[in-house]
Amino acid sequence: MSGPVQPPLTVETIDGATVGRPITKIKVTNGTLAVSGSTATLTISGGGGGSGTVTSVGLTETGSALTITGSPVTTSGTINIAGAGTSSQVILGDLSLGTLTSGTVTSVGTSQAFITITNPTSTPSISIGNASGAATGVLTASDWTTFNGKQSSLTLTTTGSSGAATLVGSTLNIPQYSSGGGGSGTVTSITPAADSGTGTAITTSGTFTYTGGTGVTTSVSGTTVTINADNNGTVDGTGSLQQVAVWSDADTIGGSTNLTFTGTALYTPTLRTGGSVTTLGATDLTLDTNEGTNTGSIVIADGVDGQISITPNGAGTIKLDGVELNNSLIQTGYVLKATSATAAGWAADNNGTVTSVSGTSPISVTDGTTTPTISLDNTAVTAGSYTSADITVDAQGRITAASNGSGGGVTFPLEGSDGAVGAPTYSFSSQSTTGMYYPASSQIGFSIDGNERMTIKNNAIEGITFRVDGTDTAASPGYSFDPDNDTGIFSVVNNTLSFSTGGTERLRIGTSGEVLIGGTAAGTSGQVFTSGGPSAPPTWETPSGGGGTTGLTTAMFTTDQSIFQTAYDQWAISNMSPYATSANAKYNTAPPTTAVFKPFISPESGSLTEMIIAIQTLQGSALSGYAAIYESTNGVPTNLLGYATFDMNSSTGTISQTSFSSTITLVAGDKYWYRWSDTLIGATPRTFRTVTVEIDGDNAGNMTSYANQVDDNFVVGIQDFQNTGAVPPSTVGTSNYTSTGASGMPKLNVVF
Repeated sequence: MSGPVQPPLTVETIDGATVGRPITKIKVTNGTLAVSGSTATLTISGGGGGSGTVTSVGLTETGSALTITGSPVTTSGTINIAGAGTSSQVILGDLSLGTLTSGTVTSVGTSQAFITITNPTSTPSISIGNASGAATGVLTASDWTTFNGKQSSLTLTTTGSSGAATLVGSTLNIPQYSSGGGGSGTVTSITPAADSGTGTAITTSGTFTYTGGTGVTTSVSGTTVTINADNNGTVDGTGSLQQVAVWSDADTIGGSTNLTFTGTALYTPTLRTGGSVTTLGATDLTLDTNEGTNTGSIVIADGVDGQISITPNGAGTIKLDGVELNNSLIQTGYVLKATSATAAGWAADNNGTVTSVSGTSPISVTDGTTTPTISLDNTAVTAGSYTSADITVDAQGRITAASNGSGGGVTFPLEGSDGAVGAPTYSFSSQSTTGMYYPASSQIGFSIDGNERMTIKNNAIEGITFRVDGTDTAASPGYSFDPDNDTGIFSVVNNTLSFSTGGTERLRIGTSGEVLIGGTAAGTSGQVFTSGGPSAPPTWETPSGGGGTTGLTTAMFTTDQSIFQTAYDQWAISNMSPYATSANAKYNTAPPTTAVFKPFISPESGSLTEMIIAIQTLQGSALSGYAAIYESTNGVPTNLLGYATFDMNSSTGTISQTSFSSTITLVAGDKYWYRWSDTLIGATPRTFRTVTVEIDGDNAGNMTSYANQVDDNFVVGIQDFQNTGAVPPSTVGTSNYTSTGASGMPKLNVVF
C-alpha cells in the first residue's frame, strides 16, 4: 500500500500506553524514522540530547498469581513470567489466585451505546452496530477496503540538508537541516524540573532514572514531556496563615492553633523546654505578656554581673512563694517586714526602747527606766594586790575574802606515790588512767587508758610498739646510735627490714622472708651465702664441685666421676649413707600390705633419667610396681616429685624404666623419700632384690651389733598405712604414717 500519512496519529510510551493529542506532522533531526505497518518508530541518536542507555530493566509483581525470574536484566538476559497457580485457578484483579467456578448467566447489561442486547437474561443476544464518524462500532467490509488502502510502511531517508521533505512511493526523505531550515534544532541540556530524578543535567547524551514506584506516567503536550508520579508518599492536611506545621500522624501535617510564627516572633500559650531558655547573641532576655502591652516583665541582663529585674505593671506587686511584696513605701533605712502570712512591706527599722530595768543582788540598778545604771555590789575585800593570796570566791564569782599567803611554790624533788598502771602517779584531769607511774625498782612506766605501753628500765626501753615517722633511709635510719647516726635499722619499703652501716644499706629482709645483700641481691634458688672476707661484703654463690654435691654429700659421695668405669653410673639411693650401707642379698621377702617409705640423701643435683630394680623370678600374675620420689618437709615425706611404673611379671634380671610420670629434679645434699607400692597389696612374698626396712621404738633403726660390724639388713623406714598399692598420691599427710616391721622393698638404683 502507498499513500500519504494521514491523521490522526498518537504518541505512545514504550509500555504501550497511548498519550498525547493527535499529531499532524513528524519531524526528525539527527535520527531515523522507521515505519512498520501503521506504526512509526523514531530513533534519536548522536548529540541531539534525549538519547541514553538503559542500564537495568526489571519487572516486579504485586500479587501472588505470577512467578517472575531473571529480573532485573543489567546487561543481557531474559525475564520469564510464569503462572503460579494450577489449571483450576484463575488470576483475580489484584493479581491473586482464585478458584475457577461455573455458573449461570442471569443478567447481561452494557454501558456502551454501540452494543445492543436482546433478551438480557439467561439467553441474551448481543450485537455491535457499524462504526461511523459519530459512533463506535464494527468496521464494515467497505470501510476495511478504504482503511486497507492507506499508506503502507515507509522507508526513511535523510538525503540533503535543505528543501522540503518528499514522499515518493514508500520512501520518505527528510533532509538533515543544518540550521533553522525546517524548524529543526539540537537539544543542548535536559535537567529534571523536580527532585524525582537522579543524575545531573544531560548536555550531550546520558540517562535519567526516575523513581516513585509503579505509578509513574508520562504525558506529552506540544514540546513538553511531563513525567507524573502517583500519590505514594503524599502529605495531606490543612493550616492557616502563620500557623506552625505540626505532624498529626505519619502522613498528615496540620497548622497548630497554639504555635504561630509571624516571621519575626514565635507565639505559644505554654512553653516547655528540655533544658534552658537563652538568647541568640549578647542580648537581654525579657519575659512579658501581650507583646509588651499592659504587662509586667522579668529582664535577665546580659553580661558579667548582669542583674535580674522584676517589674510589675502599674500598681501591681511581686509575689514570692505566695507572699505579696509591697514596694510602694520603700525608703532609706526601711526594712522588709511581714504584715501577714501572705504579705510583706517596707517599714521603718524600730530598734526598740528600754523602759524598765531591775537587778538582783549582787547586781544593783539605779534609774531603772529608759537610762538605767547597772553596778556590781562591793564585798568586804579591800581592793589591792596580795602575795601568795588565800582567797574565797562566792557562787556569783566574787572574791569575798582575801589575805596574803605563806607560800604556794613547788618544792623539789617533786615526789609522789608509786601509783599503778590503772592509776598512774602523774595523770590528767580529763583521763586519770593515762600518765606516768613507778612499776618496780629502777623503772618508770607509762600507761594509756589503764594499759602499760612503755617501760624505761636501767638498761632497756620496752614498749608494745615503737614507730618511726618521717625520713627513714640508709643514711638516716629510724633506729640509730649517737653519735653514729647513719648506722642502724630502717624500713624503706612496707613489710621489709633493712640494716645500714656508714649510710649504706648492707642487708634487707624482703616481704617474702628473702635475704637481699645490699638491699637488692636475693640470689637464686640453690645458691649459698658466702663470706667475702674481713674487708668485703658477703655474696650469693652457686656451689662448685662438678656433680653439685655440697655440705653433707661431700663427706659421703665423691663428685669425681672419672674414677668410675662408664658402666657404673648408677646411684643405689635405697641403701646409701647415712641410712644404709648395702642391700640385703635376699630375693624373697614379705612386704607390708601398704606403701613403704625410705629416706635418702641425693648424691647429685639434676634430673633423673633412669630407675633400675632387679627381679629374680616372675610373680606369675599381673603385677605393677611404683617407685616414687617425694620431697621431705620437717623430716617426713610430703609432695610427690614423680614416679616410675614397673611391670613385675614381664622379665627377670635388671629392669630399667626411663619414663616417669613427671620430671624428677633433685638437689645434692637434700633429703628425699623413696616410696614403693605395688598392686598385689597382700603379704605374699615378692621375688625382687630387697632392702629390708624397719623402725623400732625400743631400738632406733633396729641395728643389731655383731663382732666388728653392724647388721645393715635393716634400715630406718616408715609405712603409709592409709595408702595401699594404688598409684602414688600427689601429697601424703603426716598423720598417715606408722612403723613397719622388717618389711622388704626393692633395691632402687637411679641415674642422673
